[in-house]
Amino acid sequence: MNNTSPISHEDFAVLMEDLGLSSRSGTIAVAVSGGADSMALMCLAHHWGEAVALTVDHGLRPSSASEAIRVKHWLTSRGMRHETLVWTSPKPEANIQNAARIARYRLLEDRCRDLGIGALLIAHHQNDQAETLLLRLARGSGLQGLAGMSAITPPLNPCISGVPLRYRPLLNVPKSRLEATCRAFDMEWIEDPSNANPSYARTAARAMLKDPPLQGLSAPRLAKTATRLARTAAALGHYVAALRDEAVRPGGADAVTLALAPFLAAPDDTALRLMAELLRQVGGGHYPPRMEQTETVWKALQDKDFRGLASAGCLIRPHGDSHVLICREPASCAAPTALESGQSIIWDRRFSVFLGPDEKPGTIGALGEDGWRWLLANWPDARARDLPHLVRLGLPTFRRGTEILAVPHLGYDPKTCALSVRSCHDVTEAFRAGLRVDKRIV
Repeated sequence: MNNTSPISHEDFAVLMEDLGLSSRSGTIAVAVSGGADSMALMCLAHHWGEAVALTVDHGLRPSSASEAIRVKHWLTSRGMRHETLVWTSPKPEANIQNAARIARYRLLEDRCRDLGIGALLIAHHQNDQAETLLLRLARGSGLQGLAGMSAITPPLNPCISGVPLRYRPLLNVPKSRLEATCRAFDMEWIEDPSNANPSYARTAARAMLKDPPLQGLSAPRLAKTATRLARTAAALGHYVAALRDEAVRPGGADAVTLALAPFLAAPDDTALRLMAELLRQVGGGHYPPRMEQTETVWKALQDKDFRGLASAGCLIRPHGDSHVLICREPASCAAPTALESGQSIIWDRRFSVFLGPDEKPGTIGALGEDGWRWLLANWPDARARDLPHLVRLGLPTFRRGTEILAVPHLGYDPKTCALSVRSCHDVTEAFRAGLRVDKRIV
């Protein structure tokens, strides 16, 4: 197929079918930034089935609000549904790109949940995939990272019911075809000035692909390499799942115990990927830790005199005979958060918390050492609860002032507090679900 030819409706239907999506399955959402890639995707999705465009205004550039208005005008004048979502939270001073990406997905997923939409389309394309491979290669990523972006990925927080999967139907499509598609629809688009900002690493990767230092270092070839690596990573996932079944056991409240003998006897890549996933899930991370962090933990566990360490928001400590405990690091837990009557929140990216409408407000936070001492002084049965002490310290605890009203994981609820706490990361099912998603690579 000519790399400058527009994508036909028939081409797009095949791409969607490859992802298991049907135009008869209800409304889908499309993340639309205003660039050629997302505008082309929205045009195609609109003709494919029922679709709504969602544009996130991060408020990071003075022109962002007016750009969102332009996108809305372009789409609604063609009879397409469009909504703008605004990031109003305080902006961090450091790592703003990562924070903006997480905020964008959270806004998009929350709105999809409100609308009852189960599929969110993202317009990442072949050039994006090639750039991602270069960036991760520069960071020294392992196999999983070099596999690039998956065609189907789970939501940021699987704990929230009704949040959609993210689908990338254009991963094998060159950007030039998306621009041609916009022209075929007579659709305008916005050129994001940040794409030319030399301070961004992705800009340098993009420039390298335009003028490669080696023959053959092209976007199509790199994207194909990422696809092949993704197949290998998916195959590795079978062995990782088997190792998990053999070596990992629940340790209570999202913590796990790891049997060292089978873990250390496993092939290096199998053990490293298992450790990365456990650190992500136990620590409540959106993404696995970097390979260097995972390797540090893996190497430390090979020392017969291992005494423990902290990594990726987790504590790893010796536990019984030839086992280690992996639990949330209490010092890394989210700060106490106000909880209003009838409110549902995600606390510490690990627990879904709901306070009944007839219950007075309070705060939800980690138990901590002070909370544990309070329990010992006020509840004689506290010590009888069979949980490792480090796990106790990170447990979600409902307080009103200095008084502890409920610690559900310890069974402490003397006044029958109308509080519901549910884990976001069942480390058995979440791990296997992640492997299933990884398999579905275009």
